[in-house]
Amino acid sequence: MNFSEFDSDSEVRQMIEASEIDLKQGKVFSTEEMIEAIKRGEL
Repeated sequence: MNFSEFDSDSEVRQMIEASEIDLKQGKVFSTEEMIEAIKRGEL
């Protein structure tokens, strides 16, 4: 999948936009934090 196909997928585009909003709001997590949340069953 090239970038234009990736960018035109509305579901993927929405995830990217949501991620960008989270980043701007400072809602970021380290890889370690994500792994621990998965282990705890939070994700």
